[in-house]
Amino acid sequence: MSTILYRKENNIAYVTINREEAMNCFNYETLDELQKVADSISLDPEVSVVIFTGAGDKSFSAGADLKERKTLNETEVRRNVKAIRNAFNSISIFHSQRLQQ
Repeated sequence: MSTILYRKENNIAYVTINREEAMNCFNYETLDELQKVADSISLDPEVSVVIFTGAGDKSFSAGADLKERKTLNETEVRRNVKAIRNAFNSISIFHSQRLQQ
């Protein structure tokens, strides 16, 4: 099961965090998939709007996956922090680029 769902309709990209059972928390797998989708969207000149959603009815996202965090060593924690920063920077850059167009 993919932790990030992506679809495009017309010029709108829909990105869904798909970890309803974990209140859509960001574990490393989810961050990795989000980065790939963000990179793909940033290269697609047809996308002018991105809508982010979370699966289920309880939460858009509860943030970092603290259950996963308890199992990680210091190197893995730093990897995850970097992955969070990179994914959200990619999203921010996309937004800035589209505003300038």
